[in-house]
Amino acid sequence: MLASMSELNALPCSFAAGTTVVYRRSLANYRANDGWTLTLYLRGVSVLTSAGAASGADHVVTLTAAATGPLGAGTYLWTERVTKAAEAYDVASGTVVVEPNLATATAGQLQSWEEKELAKVEAALEQLFTTGHTSYQIHGRAVTFTEPTELLKIRDSLVTRIQRRQRGGKMRTIRYKFTGASEE
Repeated sequence: MLASMSELNALPCSFAAGTTVVYRRSLANYRANDGWTLTLYLRGVSVLTSAGAASGADHVVTLTAAATGPLGAGTYLWTERVTKAAEAYDVASGTVVVEPNLATATAGQLQSWEEKELAKVEAALEQLFTTGHTSYQIHGRAVTFTEPTELLKIRDSLVTRIQRRQRGGKMRTIRYKFTGASEE
C-alpha cells in the first residue's frame, strides 16, 4: 500500500517495515485533554509498543521509521488501549500486515521457497541435459539426479505455484470451445 498524503484516522491495513506511520485518533469518551493516554500495542513476528501524543482532545500515534524498521514481515495483532489513573480500556483492535523492508532486503531474501527451489531444479536439469548423466562420483562423493521426467514435473508444479501466487492465489481460467464434427 502506498502512503497517502491525507491524514490517517486509524492504523492502516498494511505498511512496510522501515517506514513512518502517523495517525490521529479522536475518542469522544477518552479525550487526551481530559487526561487519557492512548498506547498502541503490535504483537506478531516482532513486538512494538507506541504511546500516542496529546494534540488537543485527540491522540496522535507516530510509528517512526526507526521503530518499524526491525519489524519482521507478517500479520500482527494490534490493540489500542487508553489509560487514566487506575483505569484501562481497549478501544480498538485488529490485524495489520507489515510488508518487508525493501530498502534493506538482500538479494534473494524475499524470494519464495518455490522460486528458490525452481532455480535448483532448473540447474539440475541443465546439468543433466549438458552431461547426459543421471549420476556421477567425484572423490568418493556421489550425486544422483532424478529422472528428467520427474524433474520436469517438479519444475512445472513449481512454475504453476509461482504463477498462482503472482495472480493473488487465483487459478488461471482457460476457456475451450468444442465443436462437433460434421457428418457427411
